[in-house]
Amino acid sequence: PGRGGRVRRGAKMAKTNTGKVTEKAIHDALKKFDDLPQFDWQRMYDATSARGAFMNQTGDFEFFLPKVHGVIEVKSTQHPNRLARRAFSDLQRAKLYRRMQAGGQVFVIVHHYTVGQWKLIPFSVCHQAFSVDGQASIVTDKFFTTDNEYSVVAELLKEAVNGSTTPTP
Repeated sequence: PGRGGRVRRGAKMAKTNTGKVTEKAIHDALKKFDDLPQFDWQRMYDATSARGAFMNQTGDFEFFLPKVHGVIEVKSTQHPNRLARRAFSDLQRAKLYRRMQAGGQVFVIVHHYTVGQWKLIPFSVCHQAFSVDGQASIVTDKFFTTDNEYSVVAELLKEAVNGSTTPTP
């Protein structure tokens, strides 16, 4: 293949690595909350990470609190203020929606890595925009924003316990 082929593969690899780095950052942030009483969480390894050993998982992490359970899906994007529908497969959106219908709190943490921002978006907003309204992307400016992964996880736990305070568009 010519030079263009190598560039494309490199760009895809960089995107994949950015996603893994973002997931690792959230993993490390969740670990900082391990001392909280009555809080538990686990990493859900996807089929790609496990080299096909596992079936597709509902999200990247599950969390558990008294009377509250949920899923965290982590996304990484170079766009400074949008989350694209193509960040989710149809199967992934369906699995997240099913968990939400089963009473789970489902959140999407978006890392806008080019501007160093972390956003917290209730999955219900993604479902409405992508699966119901057919939008190609969501503007993320209205949602909780911070410059670090610890703060976005802290906000997620607060919203999970107290009910979502994030505005819906």
